[in-house]
Amino acid sequence: MALFTSFLCLISVLAAQLALSHSETYIVHMDSTLLPTPFSSHHHYYTSLLTSVSNYKHSEPIYSYNNAIHGFTANLSPSELDAIKKAPGYLSSTRDEPLKLLTTHSLDFLGLNSLYGAWPASDFGRDVIIGIVDTRIWPESKSFSEDGMTKIPARWKGGCYGGTNFSTSLCDRKLIGARFFNKGFRAANPNITLIDSARDLHGHGTHVSSTAAGNYVQGASYFGYGIGTSKGAAPRARLAMYALGFTREEGFYSSDVIAATDSAITDGIDVLSLSIVSSGPLYRDPVSIATFAAVKNGIFISRAAGNDGLSLKNILSGAPWVLTVGAGTTDRDFRGTIILERDKVSGKIVLCQANLIDEDDALTVPKDFKGTRVAGAVIIVNSSDLPLVEIDFPAIFVNPENGKLNQDYVSGSHEPKAILYFKETLHGRKSAPKVAYYSSRGPSPTSPLILKPDLIAPGDAIIASSQEKYPVNFLVEGNRINSFGVASGTSMAAPHAAGVAALLKGAHPDWSPTAIRSAMMTTADVLDNSLNPIEEWGSNRAATPLAMGAGHVNPNKALDPGLIYDADTQDYINFLCALNLTSKRIRAITRSSYNCSNPTIDLNYPTFLAYFNCMNGTKSVQFQRTLTNVAKTMSSYSAILDKVQGFELTVVPKTLVFKDKNEKQSYRLKIHGPCLPKGTVLHGSVTWVENGGQHAVKSTIVIVNV
Repeated sequence: MALFTSFLCLISVLAAQLALSHSETYIVHMDSTLLPTPFSSHHHYYTSLLTSVSNYKHSEPIYSYNNAIHGFTANLSPSELDAIKKAPGYLSSTRDEPLKLLTTHSLDFLGLNSLYGAWPASDFGRDVIIGIVDTRIWPESKSFSEDGMTKIPARWKGGCYGGTNFSTSLCDRKLIGARFFNKGFRAANPNITLIDSARDLHGHGTHVSSTAAGNYVQGASYFGYGIGTSKGAAPRARLAMYALGFTREEGFYSSDVIAATDSAITDGIDVLSLSIVSSGPLYRDPVSIATFAAVKNGIFISRAAGNDGLSLKNILSGAPWVLTVGAGTTDRDFRGTIILERDKVSGKIVLCQANLIDEDDALTVPKDFKGTRVAGAVIIVNSSDLPLVEIDFPAIFVNPENGKLNQDYVSGSHEPKAILYFKETLHGRKSAPKVAYYSSRGPSPTSPLILKPDLIAPGDAIIASSQEKYPVNFLVEGNRINSFGVASGTSMAAPHAAGVAALLKGAHPDWSPTAIRSAMMTTADVLDNSLNPIEEWGSNRAATPLAMGAGHVNPNKALDPGLIYDADTQDYINFLCALNLTSKRIRAITRSSYNCSNPTIDLNYPTFLAYFNCMNGTKSVQFQRTLTNVAKTMSSYSAILDKVQGFELTVVPKTLVFKDKNEKQSYRLKIHGPCLPKGTVLHGSVTWVENGGQHAVKSTIVIVNV
């Protein structure tokens, strides 16, 4: 009989292990208004619910959420999930998916100046709180020094949490908050070791944080390149780091991002920078849902557009309530010089040819290269517009024309000699900015009715603080350590935009997140520094709004836009109601009951996107917009149309008169024209020009069949 009992126990253990092996981590959305009342908190109800459906007596949620969403994250088997779906208040559930991770001169390129404009008007962003959700932070960096910082604002409700190699004393009046969130990552990857603190072991989060709001650091450079004074876009703003569990292989996890956003809302931040890409429709994308709650709480969201390159419709961070930021270049070049026929040279220089177009193209180094007397390389590439390439040895990249000069010299000389000079930084390159080749293009599959990206910001070859103990490997000279790193991507563009938003928030504390976004978009530059249309990197083609949105952010112009396109939470709900979503799907985003009495897809957005994908004949599309006067004086504006060939654009009325500040006036835009062939992208604009004044409020118009 004892043997039989032991056998039953073995079956029970195996069954439990089998159930566990089939469990997955889910983010469960609940309607808080429908939860049973006897429980003292939502967390207690979620714990009770999990205990009731689980084989284990002490089931606890991985996370309980109260702000970003209403709900929890838990490991659930299929049968347990089915039971949860029958519980009071259940709305929806999604698997906890891994997410992709997406400076000394860039702020000068933006036109930020200590004497006039957005910096002095906002006191350099003083006391605006920027939250960063990223790979942690290196708190000892000089960029996070509290020099010049005043007392922490009393409205700050967050804290500094210590952990592995991270003491709470490392926070100060600049870095006012640090927390870490890795429970979701651990649940999905129990065998991967993570440190329990906000200590950055990767460098990305440190780079992003200092780009947004780093303090002044004189003599900053990347091994002598780009030497100057490093500072963030809002150098007197406060920083709060919401650190995520992360590895290069696995990325982040949605549940941790939601928990970080949940905490940021509670803490009282003003701006949130997210260099993270998530996917799926709005009602199934936990990050988009969390940012909806943040915007509802008055938080401005800057999200990276993604680094998926030239093809259309690959922007995944396209929620209509966030600023979606693409990447542009600056007018700075890192260069080297080759001088031929020098007597005093040492080592050997390799001359080779490589067809490098983008960062995915491999530059192969021979296995026996390290340890040889090779001093460097001259690499002939097929484009002079090459993006930054990271390599482990000294090299100069030359275009085919200069490459031929080198080849002719080598083939025609008995003992060809040369010397390579490095650490040359040049400013003032013409035709800047350009849209970076890797910056994701619109429209966004998540919100195809809204033009995305919203704008571009500096994102290429950005120098900012990095994790100081991370060695940079050189095949020839061994490892080196530098306090500043150089990085490219929309990850670098988003914190630039977040910093600009902080400046605007500091100058206009009463502006909503939507008002700030509108000011940035309607004043964006569409011409480069040579006064030609902004181009796409690697070509002489003018960039379309599907690549650059409204244009390149201009902080000083955004400070005083004249008019703004504002919207509140109900406007976003009206938009969702017009998308034919089920009631549960809308509640998954709004988190509770909502009013759908006035559904409309015509969101009061600063840009227009019209689809002319009919089969034949002609079509008409009409939009309505409302402008709010944020200037101090009575004013009138006239509509100026940059027309689209083959289309009739009509604005009614053609003049708007504002008698008071914060007064609203509406207009209609009608577009009439032929059906378009597949792949066509056309664009124009409507600009409201102040009569006898200085304001010009530009809205991009895009007509497509994509």
